[in-house]
Amino acid sequence: MKKSLKRKVIWKKNQFAIEYNRATGRDLPVNVMRNHEAIQRALDAYRPGRYAGDITIFRASEQPKNTKFDPSLGWAELVDGDVVTEVVKGSHGALTVHPYAADLAAKFEEVESRKDAWSRDIARSAAA
Repeated sequence: MKKSLKRKVIWKKNQFAIEYNRATGRDLPVNVMRNHEAIQRALDAYRPGRYAGDITIFRASEQPKNTKFDPSLGWAELVDGDVVTEVVKGSHGALTVHPYAADLAAKFEEVESRKDAWSRDIARSAAA
């Protein structure tokens, strides 16, 4: 069985187990609990380093009520360069699905076009 198919089968099996156990009030299966615990340990242990370049982040236009607004979403503390925020239609969980994915793709293409134009300008300046 191909690896990607095997992963999908395991994922579906775990999803079913989670939903079934949630509906019946039972504990999650041991293998699912181990997976969740391993992910949590990795998250707890991770310490991000600094990034020397510029970044662009895509922020959902719909934010939960009572959310503190930080245009950089915390990235300014980790980035030495500029943090550019692009606001995209939709909520965080829906940015990559219809109909919001089209807006995300368009914003991404705009950002890439600006980067390409900037790179060409730098190359021309260096060549002159």
